[in-house]
Amino acid sequence: MLKKWLVVFAFAGLAVASAKTYSITLISPTMVGKTELRPGDYKLKLDGSKAILTNSSTRKSLETDVQVDHSGRKFEQTAVDTLTTAGTDHLEAIELGGTMVKLKFN
Repeated sequence: MLKKWLVVFAFAGLAVASAKTYSITLISPTMVGKTELRPGDYKLKLDGSKAILTNSSTRKSLETDVQVDHSGRKFEQTAVDTLTTAGTDHLEAIELGGTMVKLKFN
């Protein structure tokens, strides 16, 4: 019985260790939902339908729901799509480099 649990924990550890993170840079204040992110470098981690954005310098994180879309082609690099409304940038989508995944933000 103990061996079965050790195997489960070993596989769970591998899943966490293999979670891919992506680097993005925001060049201006950007709204994600109702939260404003400051300009700077961020690490993005995808956990199911949740995106976790962590500021590289302050280590503050924002977790938000995303729509995960799969395109018909692999994105060469990670790209951030924003929409400017009334002088404010709003995060629309992020294409994850090396994958066919596009995250759409509400």
